[in-house]
Amino acid sequence: MELKEKLFDAIFYNAWDFKPENVVPECEKITNEFAIDFADWLNNGRFSQYGDSWIDPRKNKDKDGGWLFFSSKQLLEIYKKQKGL
Repeated sequence: MELKEKLFDAIFYNAWDFKPENVVPECEKITNEFAIDFADWLNNGRFSQYGDSWIDPRKNKDKDGGWLFFSSKQLLEIYKKQKGL
């Protein structure tokens, strides 16, 4: 299930008796799980940080054999695509 679907469900199921104390903890739990999953994916040894960019030392070389650099935002999009989010 996509992140936005999980958040929608957390909010929608509490819409009739909307109380922030019911919705906020559930939304926080969902976003924390997403952040932890992304961090685990990022730090599983596949990517290395190089300054403010990231590289995949095992592959992803350009045509001249140099490293391809990724921003955190690019990696987030790759992660979401791989996970079907």
